[in-house]
Amino acid sequence: MSFPNKYLKQKAVYWAKTGIDGFHKTTYGTPVEINCRWEYGNKLVVDDLGKERNSKATVFVDRDMNNDDGIYFGTLDSLSASEKADPTLINEFEVIKQYKKIPSVSAKKFLRVVWL
Repeated sequence: MSFPNKYLKQKAVYWAKTGIDGFHKTTYGTPVEINCRWEYGNKLVVDDLGKERNSKATVFVDRDMNNDDGIYFGTLDSLSASEKADPTLINEFEVIKQYKKIPSVSAKKFLRVVWL
């Protein structure tokens, strides 16, 4: 395992946003369990449109993600079938406010970070 992924020892569940339904509700794809490093703490982040947003957690993740995707700190096994199908039923479900992919000096490895 390469840096920084070898330091991602916690688990989270990730849902990619798939669209908006007829009731203006976000829809999500199939959940995937990922490796992460979850750090709680308030931080002011600036989104892609230049809008300042308050973040309550910084999460280092093992894959590319997008703003407005969803994430939950826990495992797939801890979720019911209905929660897996509709993550908005989970109290601790979070929407990604900002995603950054930061290359190493050699640009061969990347640090991937999301703010919630």
